[in-house]
Amino acid sequence: MDHRTINELVAHNIISASARSYALDLLYPAKNWGLWLSRIFMTIGFSLILSGVVCFFAFNWTKLTPIIKLGSLETAIALCVIGALFYGLEKQAGKILLLGASVILGVFLAVFGQIYQTGADAYTLFLSWSLLILPWAMISTFIPIWAVFIFTLNIALQLYWVQVKNFPSTEINILFSTMLINGSFLFIKEFAESKGIPWLQQRWINIVLMILTLYPGTIATILFIFSWTQASVLLIISTTILTFLVHIIFYYYYRFMLFNRWTLSAVILSICLIGSVTGLKITNEFLGPVSGKNLIYGSIILGIFSLGIRHLRQILNAGEKHHV
Repeated sequence: MDHRTINELVAHNIISASARSYALDLLYPAKNWGLWLSRIFMTIGFSLILSGVVCFFAFNWTKLTPIIKLGSLETAIALCVIGALFYGLEKQAGKILLLGASVILGVFLAVFGQIYQTGADAYTLFLSWSLLILPWAMISTFIPIWAVFIFTLNIALQLYWVQVKNFPSTEINILFSTMLINGSFLFIKEFAESKGIPWLQQRWINIVLMILTLYPGTIATILFIFSWTQASVLLIISTTILTFLVHIIFYYYYRFMLFNRWTLSAVILSICLIGSVTGLKITNEFLGPVSGKNLIYGSIILGIFSLGIRHLRQILNAGEKHHV
């Protein structure tokens, strides 16, 4: 139960306005401001500590012996894990400590590779990092640890295409693969959230995953428009169709099935960017070296984004009437 569900009950005349106020007071009591404030300060403080650990090793790298480098990081990981077990993973402090262990583990892997010069490709570091923290992410039920896992996995995937595959259209393959993997994570998150799992009700990670899914497809389409002769016809067609389907699915789902203004704004922004680049490419091909071309470019961009903003306003006005 959240504020959106309560607003829908009011909109369908199932509960009264006074019942809505009472339910919101139960869900979001005003006296909890101290608890939320303490959590915010604890998160900020721990983030600064982790940043300090990274900067410490970067600044004093040449002055530290290998035993100090590895020993201090191993001790920090062990203390974070022990602290997480002491507080319990059901508490915020325990989850943040486990998040700290996940981040410091990546620093340890980087330091280990620098000391012993393993010669492995950089993608193996991030792949090992993501796989090692996966069990912690599964038992922690903490979204930020999952965010670290997804972030490291994305980097490993991109470095793999650059360092191992190294195809002529490597950049397109990176974007194509990133769109698929982030889209899969978003689908799993939305499905699990619809089942009512409590710790998966945070919406911010959905927006992040949606942007990470849209961004590669948008960039890939723009690259195709400007340099379509440098990629195979099959790759152009497949990625363009996939990008088109992703935009249609996101637009339909977040407008008609699960209304969300932020995700709709991102989808429409992506469509406007692709439309603007397409318009510029077509204009440039047909007009050639014509004076006043920049004015025409500006008019095209202004027109497309004006239509997008107008359409978004219509959607938001209609959404507020049905969902509030």
